[in-house]
Amino acid sequence: MTLSSLSDVYRLQDPSWADRPAVTMGDAVLTFGALDRLSNRIARALIRDGVVPGARVAILDKNSLVYPALIGGILKAGGVALPINFRLVMDEVAFTLEDGDAGIVFVGPDHLALAAGLVERLPHLVLVDVADGLEAWLGDVGEGDPDIRRGGEAEIVQLYTSGTTGRPKGVCHTDIAYCAITEAFGRHVGLPAAGKEMLVLVPLFHLAGFDLATFALAHGIGIVLQRDVDAAAALKTIEARRIAALMVVPTVIQMLVDAQGRAGADLGSLERIYYGASSIPEPLLVRALKMTGGVGFTQCYGMSETNIITALRPADHADSALLASCGRPLPGCAVRIADADGREVPAGELGEVTVKAPWLMPRYWKRPEATRETFRDGWLRTGDAGSVDERGFLFIRDRIKDLIITGGENVYPAEVERVLIEHPALVEVAVFGVPDARWGESVRAAVVPRAGESVTEAELLAFVAGRIARYKQPKSITILGALPRNASGKVLKFRLREEWQNAGLATGT
Repeated sequence: MTLSSLSDVYRLQDPSWADRPAVTMGDAVLTFGALDRLSNRIARALIRDGVVPGARVAILDKNSLVYPALIGGILKAGGVALPINFRLVMDEVAFTLEDGDAGIVFVGPDHLALAAGLVERLPHLVLVDVADGLEAWLGDVGEGDPDIRRGGEAEIVQLYTSGTTGRPKGVCHTDIAYCAITEAFGRHVGLPAAGKEMLVLVPLFHLAGFDLATFALAHGIGIVLQRDVDAAAALKTIEARRIAALMVVPTVIQMLVDAQGRAGADLGSLERIYYGASSIPEPLLVRALKMTGGVGFTQCYGMSETNIITALRPADHADSALLASCGRPLPGCAVRIADADGREVPAGELGEVTVKAPWLMPRYWKRPEATRETFRDGWLRTGDAGSVDERGFLFIRDRIKDLIITGGENVYPAEVERVLIEHPALVEVAVFGVPDARWGESVRAAVVPRAGESVTEAELLAFVAGRIARYKQPKSITILGALPRNASGKVLKFRLREEWQNAGLATGT
């Protein structure tokens, strides 16, 4: 498969695919032929309404039957697709639209009230109600292909970072880069055969969901979507539709493992389970491997700025020593572990993960200084702390900004979190550092028990003792009902630090 433009994904590449399901949600289906025609109509309507090549067009919706057609329509019009996190609140959505210079936004049914407020703040904005107003907006534009292919270094997708330390940044991706990763994933990581289906249980605004849905469609694989993740329904779908592949994040793996314990669904059709976007507790991965009989689990590592860089392939999962790894670089990619001065460190030593790949972002939108800070000597600095073993497998330890230095010793929160999460009463943990007059920083933890479970701080402190070095052990552990998260679901450790310093979480010394 060779793509001249990512917009080709939404064109009927093979006439034999015309009547095959391309997108399925519940009982509703768009065939590959219908996806091509609908995306053509959307493209023609966008051009009619003034969209020119390079214009940003936003989507604010949960996963829906027409979401892929909206992406395809934007690309076929020569626009830049700007998917917005549907969990954002008014101010955050308004910032994203203003920062992205979006003039048109497709809005789903769950966000119409928010959209009404947006128009008051951004009167130039054109809203298209995709649930009840899409056909009226399209009118009689016709189904012919506008035949626009940006190609090359033209920007076609703009994703936004989650903004855990400040305002989100727009990450620009080019046509040639997305074509390259789409082809490389199929060739080097692997996908089911054309005509099979993939259940994508990740929002399409997210890099992981956007990528795997794109890769599947490009290779003639239908995608099945849920508007909201329902593990029990997902298991029924796998069994009923003989789903060949899944795209999930670790929290959804936990939901599926728990639901499968009750349902006992037939998962024999599964060939591949792709997972990523956050770290996975090793005990959970072992349970999932056992539940599926060792089906082809594939972990993908990357971020909005880099796209997919490494993969832990199915055969690698047979080596228990590699279950904590996120794999080796894809062909054409390179991973380099660097010290604070940018020098490469030996295998096994910790440092910052820096990467090169044909599909890295060229820039942050309107952020030249941030772009310069992110690249050093051609290497993109991920902000992740990690190491590479002698075989080239990458191990991510933590985010560098979360490193705790206590009494001159380095403590990576993820190492402590891996120990805590092994306690059977816990479902979530977060470890963070706070100022300490004696040690510089001290280690603290916040945890969330499983529903119906009860556990005390003393029990947890005793559980940790002896499992890790004394200086790594939390000085206190706070039990919460939920961890503070941003709209992308990432734990906001700075909030935990702030609340602890304000005495809101202090339960020990």
